[in-house]
Amino acid sequence: MFCNQCGRGLTAEDKFCVGCGMKNSTLDNTSNTSNMGDSFGQSQPLSPTMGGQDAFGRSTHQQKNTMATAGFICAIIGLFIPVLEILGLIFSIIGLRRSKQLGGAGRGLAIAGIVLAIIGIILLIMILPEMIEAFQEGFEAGRNSGNN
Repeated sequence: MFCNQCGRGLTAEDKFCVGCGMKNSTLDNTSNTSNMGDSFGQSQPLSPTMGGQDAFGRSTHQQKNTMATAGFICAIIGLFIPVLEILGLIFSIIGLRRSKQLGGAGRGLAIAGIVLAIIGIILLIMILPEMIEAFQEGFEAGRNSGNN
């Protein structure tokens, strides 16, 4: 037997569909429909969700992983402002750990933030010696021009 709402397979013992929370109407002889019909004269199934919870008492509001989002944004901006790469890496690692608690929410953003931050840090390490050398040459040129 299958759920009338989402089509997921059900057993005779299932009181509610695990996929959508719809009440299994085969457990009793009463119909699981409301008395009010839609515009085509068909009745609509009753929804077991009330007050932001499904039939199993779980929250239907999807939680957001703000640390993963912040880490991703800092990692992107950090490609232009290198100090933010470190923050992007830290926030993304925290967001990845938090995504396990949130059922995977923000996992992709956290991973992308980690990858971008690591790439940015590697680029910074590669470019930093050249920047230091150019700064030293400019400093020496400035000091020598002051002596002339």
